[in-house]
Amino acid sequence: MVEIQVYNKNNNKEVLKEKQEIILTLYRDLCEELEMLNESTSHIAIESSICDVTIRLTSSTYLLISEFDIILNKLMSLSDMKTIEMVNGKIMLMMWFRCWEYRKREVI
Repeated sequence: MVEIQVYNKNNNKEVLKEKQEIILTLYRDLCEELEMLNESTSHIAIESSICDVTIRLTSSTYLLISEFDIILNKLMSLSDMKTIEMVNGKIMLMMWFRCWEYRKREVI
């Protein structure tokens, strides 16, 4: 516990707004793509806070036919954690994005 306090004292937690904006733009693009495909079997949701973003995509078909989809691949590569599981006979892809990092405090 003392080590965590020392680390927090010597470092600043900085929010990565640029990364968050990229993720939100890609999310909107993916939503548009799903709409254009008229993919009624898919559901996409986003949760966003100051420090992180979570995207959940549930589908019975989209994930199966889109393994080379550029937008989905970009999101997956940017995610800090991803899980793929079966939920009620559908594939659920959950991607979590950490939008912060610790940087050393400058000593004055």
